[in-house]
Formats: sequence, C-alpha cells, structure tokens
Amino acid sequence: MLTYFRKSTRKIANILKIKRAPFLILVAALLAMLVFCWCTGFNGLYGQDAHEYLRISRLIFDFFQHPDQKLALGPAAELSIGYPLLGACVRACTGDAILALQVISIAAYAGAVFLFLGLLQQLSPGARAGSRLSYAVCLFALAPMVLRAGMSSMSDALGLFLCLAACSNALAAFQTKKLKFPLLAGLFTGLACVTRLSNAPLLAPLLLALLVHLVQRKRGWSLGTYLLAFAIGLLPLLLKSDVASHSMWADWSGWNLFRRSFVTVNGTLSYFLPNILYVLFYPLLHYGFFPLLGLLFLLFKRTDLSLYSKKIIMACLAAHLLFLATVAGQNPRYFIPDYSFWLCLLFPAWDRLHAYGFYFLKWYWMRWILGLFLAIQLIDNALLLRPMLHRNALERNIAAHLKDTLRPGDVLYAFDLDIALKSYLPELRYYNLWEKQYAQFDSGAYVLFNAPKLSAQWAGKNPMLNWERLESEVRLDRVWLEMDGWSLYRIRAEQ
Repeated sequence: MLTYFRKSTRKIANILKIKRAPFLILVAALLAMLVFCWCTGFNGLYGQDAHEYLRISRLIFDFFQHPDQKLALGPAAELSIGYPLLGACVRACTGDAILALQVISIAAYAGAVFLFLGLLQQLSPGARAGSRLSYAVCLFALAPMVLRAGMSSMSDALGLFLCLAACSNALAAFQTKKLKFPLLAGLFTGLACVTRLSNAPLLAPLLLALLVHLVQRKRGWSLGTYLLAFAIGLLPLLLKSDVASHSMWADWSGWNLFRRSFVTVNGTLSYFLPNILYVLFYPLLHYGFFPLLGLLFLLFKRTDLSLYSKKIIMACLAAHLLFLATVAGQNPRYFIPDYSFWLCLLFPAWDRLHAYGFYFLKWYWMRWILGLFLAIQLIDNALLLRPMLHRNALERNIAAHLKDTLRPGDVLYAFDLDIALKSYLPELRYYNLWEKQYAQFDSGAYVLFNAPKLSAQWAGKNPMLNWERLESEVRLDRVWLEMDGWSLYRIRAEQ
C-alpha cells in the first residue's frame, strides 16, 4: 500500500511538474496546520463572519438535500457565496459542517504556499532555489495574517489561493499558446470573485490584459475559452441574487480616501490613519504580515519591474489598493492577496540580500539573520493568533454556560455573540438587539450583553439604545457574570 502511494504521488508530481522542495513545503504546511489546530482545539470559528459562513453553508447543504424547497439565506447574508458553497460540498465527505469549512481553509493555505513558490519561479527563474524557499516560508507561509487565514473558517485563504491560481495561469497564458492556461485563468478569476467580492478590483487589470493579449494575437479559441470559463466561474452567484446590496458597496465613496472615522452598519469606527495612508503602509509595515518588509526597498531597483508580467501585477495591486482606500472602514483581511503581490514584486530585493549576505557575511552570519526574521514572525504570530484563540474559547465557554442555564425554546436577547451562539445552541430563540429597536421585551426572557465593550462603537445605535431601554424600563436580574464583561440577565416577570 505504501509503495503504491509513493508511486502515485511521484506520478502526480511529474504530471504537475512538482519538484521535491515545493512538494515537501506543501505537505509540511498541511501537517503543521493540522497539528496546531489539534493541539489548541481550535475549530476555525471566531467572530461573526465565520459563524455566518457556517450558517449559509448549512442552508446550502439542506437545499442540496431538499432541492424542491427555496434557498432562503436571509436578509443578513451579505457574504460571498463561494466559500460556504464549497463547504456544503465538502460536508458530504466529512459529515460535519464545521470540520468541512476548516478543512477547506487548511487545504487552501497549503495550496497557496505551493502556488506562491511557483509564481516566484515564473517571475524570477534565475533566482537561487534557497532564496525562493526561505522567502516563501519566512515571509509568506509564516506571515501571521496568512497563517490565521489558513486556520479560520472564513473565505480569506480560499480567496488567496484562487487569486494566486488565476495570476499564475494568466501569466503562463502570456508565454505559451496552450489552451489550458486561458481556461484555468478565466475559471479561477471567476471563482475568486465569487469567493470574495473585493477580489474583483484586484483581478480586473489581469482580466483586461489577458483579453487584450488574446485579441491582439488573434487567438479566437483561447479567447472564447477564457470568457466561457470566466462565466462558468461566476455561476455560483445565481444562488445569491443580492450581490449589489453588500454594505461594502453601500458605503463606498471617493471621500473615504481622506477619512479615518466612519459611521456604517458596523457602528462608529475610528482609526489612526486616513484610508489613503493606511492602504499604502499596512501591508508593508504591520506585524500582521512582516514589519521589516519595507526595508527591502533599500535593495530595490527599477529594473525589477521591467518584465511585462510584473507590470501587470503592479497594476492589479494599484487598482485594489485604490479600491480599498474608498471603502468605508479598514479591514486587514482584505490585504492578504495584496501582500502576496507585494512579495512577488519585492522578491528580487530579497534575492540580493540573500546573495550579498552569504557572500559578504558568510553563511553563519546570514543564518543568524534568517533566524532573526523567523523569530520576528513567530512573535508576531503569537500576538495576532492569541485574540483569535481567545475569542473562540470565549464563544464556546459562554455557549456551555448557557446550555447549563437555559432550556430549549427559551428567548435570548443578544448582540455580537448571538451569531456564534446559534452555531452551538440552535435550539434557543434569538432576538438580535442590532436589527431593530424593541418596543417591549418578553417577560422571563434572557439578555446577554457587554455594555463596557460595546458602548463606544455602538453609541446611539440600536444595540445600545435597546440596552439603555432595558436598564431604564425593565427589571433585570443578573444570572451570572462571564469573562470579558459579558453578563447574562433575566427579565423579571411582571407580578
């Protein structure tokens, strides 16, 4: 059996032209992620988006089981459909919806690392293998935001994988007449947009450049295949008709370039930098990626961008950063594909550092420098992953407390944590304090709220208005005080 497995993997590697080092990196990334999640007990769920993806995935799976029923995602479903759709398909193999989403993210993370190595080979074929490998491992695979995306049940890792796959195949289509590269480029581009709507501005220059290339070369079959594959990749949007209603589009404005405070459906948000500066510096200097990345500009040369393929990547990066600067808010997760494109452009500078270091500083000094970079990434990962693990533990602990206190069918008024609780305790009846202002509250119902945490962001909004009415007009009995200020109250029944 083992001999057959080795022969099979060797054949697959030969077909895909996989050399030993990238293949080992792929396997190592998969195993490392699986071991970490198993040791920490992290199930991929934290925050509202992850639980919303889980909810949509469960609804799609039920729709597959009963196609005669209408697929109703609900008014709150503004997330892209690609990731939960794939989660519903994988659930047929795993049997568990939570596990299916996490498996997709882990596999997408490993695939993204492999594709990133391939992109470095495409863009810098003359670079040293050791330079590419150390760059891909230290600055990409161990980048905290990339690593977090691979563990969490959100569309970030899958979106990154699809963007890199679209870019890799599109660049290959510029260099060869093989029909498969335009086909795969179109398919992956469509799927990337379906997985994350914000990927559309990122890949638009790539899409247009390849279209122009195919038209100029009069490659009619390749052009038709490319457009057809792109349309097929967009087909999952048929399951979701309200794409234009996403809050990202609703609050879009050119004036957001210069703002650092926003009032949106997510409350009042204030940041240190205006958007235009934020999008320029965040992926280059923040510890969520690699805080010393900007230093590579010291070894950067204008000739590093002489290749046409790198100019296209630069155009994609500029288009996406400009778009993100016009969005109301600052979401670090949107920068994950941008960071990978920055790395592609700055790799020649790293290759010079690698070459000069080993030549002038000798191998043992360069080894210490690379070890320092690795230590920085490990420290940054500890800083970034700790809140995620803490939030996951908080959600599960509160769900366990509620399970011991409440009975099936009990009413719970809540906000922020209610979406997570629906994943663990679907038998309760939930009323979200954000959706509307309640004129009256059910006697005997429960309230879960964290006023100190939510008061600043949601001042004057429905969550705080409802809580202020509960405090002033309703008699509340505190049942227990949970960690991080979350408390459970019961509305005293009228005598």
